[in-house]
Order: sequence, then structure tokens, then C-alpha cells
Amino acid sequence: MVCDPRPGRAKAAVQAMVCASGDMDDRMLALDGPGFALLTASPPGSEYSRGPGVYCDHHGILAWAGEMFLPWAWYDRAGPASVRTTAAILRRNLVTRGLEVLAEIEGSFCGAWFDNETRKWTMFNDRWGLIPLFWWSRNDRLVVAPRARLAWQASNTQLSIDENGVVDLLRSQNMLDDHTLIADVHWLEPAHGLNWNGRRVDIHRYWSFEHKPVEPRSYDDVVQGYLDAARPTLAHMTDCQSPLLQGLSGGLDSRMFLALCDERGRAPTCFTSGLAYGEDVRFARQLAHVARTSHDSLLLDAREFPRQLRESIINTDGLHGAGHGPPAPPPLARQHPRADERGGAGRRPRPGAASASACRRQRLRRCTSRRHLSPRAD
Repeated sequence: MVCDPRPGRAKAAVQAMVCASGDMDDRMLALDGPGFALLTASPPGSEYSRGPGVYCDHHGILAWAGEMFLPWAWYDRAGPASVRTTAAILRRNLVTRGLEVLAEIEGSFCGAWFDNETRKWTMFNDRWGLIPLFWWSRNDRLVVAPRARLAWQASNTQLSIDENGVVDLLRSQNMLDDHTLIADVHWLEPAHGLNWNGRRVDIHRYWSFEHKPVEPRSYDDVVQGYLDAARPTLAHMTDCQSPLLQGLSGGLDSRMFLALCDERGRAPTCFTSGLAYGEDVRFARQLAHVARTSHDSLLLDAREFPRQLRESIINTDGLHGAGHGPPAPPPLARQHPRADERGGAGRRPRPGAASASACRRQRLRRCTSRRHLSPRAD
């Protein structure tokens, strides 16, 4: 997304970012108006929980990408019907209750919301920041992109290295706060919203994780509590028409998720990324055999690690451990269409994310024309 009051500049900048990214698909939705242009894209899928979604009315605009599961209490008795319905319900709650309502939504998503009354844009992400957003602003211009280099390129400014980002990388092997390796390009941290009034950026945190200690419980009670928490997540993630894929490590989470999928009658296709002699690969293969499901091993070449580490740091702008891991080194075995789900060698799947539909995060490959929507037409 780009906000620029100069006629035609915002739309041209968004088009340039799309061309630079090389990712285009016929499910992309584009929208432009006086002083702004945006484009939203999500993996293909027919479920109401998946974007891209754009909703426009006299109150403003809401555009979102990714996958979101609104609380059932927000829906009418008839239940969810479409992506547009989801967008309309979310916009209504944002207007009436503020940005904090995002804390009640499950899934990996990001979006932009324009309020006609306040004349402000708000960019937001999910509680865990699973879809990275980077931003740059100067005077009356704002650029928001899923990659740091795209945000910098759209700014049309000279490339400068952020010294704080380099220090972060050397000391912690990651970025701290909202730093990136590029000067003036910032990372929107998880559970945050970025407010833009045309001249100034204001960052607002809408949710913080709080660990609530509980009374000591028996082993059986702890296991039952784990299952009670995992079942709704698996129900959300398997309630789709697409085939399922699950990254296996062979550990407790893998066993639990396979068992829960079997409980729901949805057997996933499994895969593991790692070294041939690694425990993940060996144990996962055995587990898949016991569960009587298919399994692919994406074996990594340790000789490629030094070169791949450098590329990973550059491609992720140093944020290679902040919720969106580096690309894995080239596998020795045949490439699996969902190899990026594991995020790298030895990386264990996040609870609630190990089993996912094949339509999530699928890389956009086809180069087709974009659809332009008018706020009035929608």
C-alpha cells in the first residue's frame, strides 16, 4: 500500500512493487483513490475465512489478506457466508469497538482500514505477526509492504544501512524492536496497528501476551487441557475443501496433531525438512508409517548452509527468527510443493500451525492482470 498525495504516484508505486516482487495472481484485488493505492493477495481457496477481501461503504474501506476466524458470536444466526461478509463484520466491529477487537480473531492476517469520519488509515497485523509488514514514511508519504526491500524501493530514496539493525544482528542474531537492516524502513511488530493521518505515523499495540499461572494439576488433567485447547484450532484449520499438509518432527506435537486429524477423519500428507541423519527426519518417517499416512523427506545439504545463511539474512532483512523463518537450503530430495511450511532445518512447527490446508501461504506464481475495484461499485 502507498499513500502519496501526488496524482498517480501511489498507483504507480504499487504497480512497481508488484512487478519487483514477481508475485501476481488472478485473485489479487487492487483498489486506488485520491492519494492512495493498495493491493491485497492471499492464497487461493473458497472458504469464507480466506482473503483477499475488500469492503467499501459510506463509512470507509477495509482490505485484508491471509486467513481470519472471527468469533462466532459476531455472526448472524445464518453464520458466515462469504469473504465479503467477514470483511463487513470486521469493519463494523473496528468502528464500534476499536483496534482491540483484533485480539479476539484467530488466524494469520494483515489489513488496512480507512475511516471516513477520522480520515485516517490504519494498517494492522494479527497477534503473532505471522504475515510480516514493513513500513516507510516521510512527510506526506507512506509505504507499506510485505518485504523491507519493497518498502525501500517504493520510497525512491537512497539505500542506507541502519546501524542499529546491524548491531542487533551481531549481538542477538536477529532484529530488536522495529529495526531492520535498511535505514528508515521499520517492521510492524506483532499485535500492532499503524495509524496514518496523512502526515504522521502513530503505532499502537492492541494486545499483549499474559501468562496466567494455574494451580498444580495432575498429568492427566494437563493432557486433557492440551487436547481441549488444540481441538478448536484443528477444527478451524481442517474445515476446508483443500487437502491437508502437516510438517512432522516426530515429537509429541506431531503425534497429537496426527491423532486429532484422525479423530476428525482428515488424514494429512506429511513431510519433514532436515538433514538425512537428523532425528526429525528419522522419527517423523517412523511416525507417519505407524499412522499409515504418506510422508516425504526434504533432505538438506549442509554444504549449502554458509551461502544460504547470507541469502536468508538479506531476504528477510535480518528478521530470520521473528515469526517468518529463512528459506531452507536447497533440498537433495525432490521438492515438495509445501516445503516452505517448516521454515528451515530443524525448525519445529508452531502449535496450531503444524497442520494446514494446502491453500495457505501458497506462493503466487502466475502473472495475470489485476482487478481494480471502485469503492462506489463495491
